[in-house]
Amino acid sequence: MQRVSGGLLRALIVLFVIVSPALLSPGVSSSAREVSAVIGVIAGLCVFFEYAARNPGLIDFRFAPPYNRARFAVFTAIIYLMIFFVRAQEGRDDFSGQILAASLNVGALLDVTLSPVRMAAQMLGDPTSPRLDEILRGAAALSFVTGLTGTIFFGVLFWITPWPGNRDTFNLWINLPTLETAYGAEVERRLFRLAAGMVLAGIGAPYALLTLGSRAVGLFDSMALLDTLPLVWAATLWAVLPMHLLLRGVAIAKIAWLIRRAR
Repeated sequence: MQRVSGGLLRALIVLFVIVSPALLSPGVSSSAREVSAVIGVIAGLCVFFEYAARNPGLIDFRFAPPYNRARFAVFTAIIYLMIFFVRAQEGRDDFSGQILAASLNVGALLDVTLSPVRMAAQMLGDPTSPRLDEILRGAAALSFVTGLTGTIFFGVLFWITPWPGNRDTFNLWINLPTLETAYGAEVERRLFRLAAGMVLAGIGAPYALLTLGSRAVGLFDSMALLDTLPLVWAATLWAVLPMHLLLRGVAIAKIAWLIRRAR
């Protein structure tokens, strides 16, 4: 019963966060809100069935909190920051001026060579629309810094604290359900290789996603990013995916290090 109630609570939280951009962002059509609600319900059901089950099927470190809570907290922070950013474009809140000023300052600070923020404006922007470039730079700067800050904070936290808590009873196979079974020293080597791959993928993900996005821009009008809902989700997913990969790599490296030390 506790698993079911916990899974239901998590599902409702996920549903609320996913539909928030459609409910709180200005200029969102009713059809877009309906689609967001459907996606939120699907995501909530997936979370419910995963956490209500006795053993996980896809979610890593389900029995090693606060790993998944940390990832979801960063995701929530990014998505709500993007909501307030698009609301600030129309001055919907009393603190809109501060958000716009922060986006301009952070965007200018990160507007350097090989910066993902600069590349976001260059690869997805439109030379004929300075406003689009400014919005893209501000959204990319805020989402990137939030994701990077959350990754560094929780990554360091996982290393300097006794995470995962009960190491003597920590079950590797339940907490990494998608990892192929291995024994002996092969487990340690496989975990270190997987962690290194996750970290490298997380570092390259912002650039890879921008490359894919620039190719997709040829299929639709880049000015669509001026709409609030596409901008919120594009900036959020662009910042969240690298964060998830990096945190997963750090967590797996910690487990591999613990196994090596125990040997």
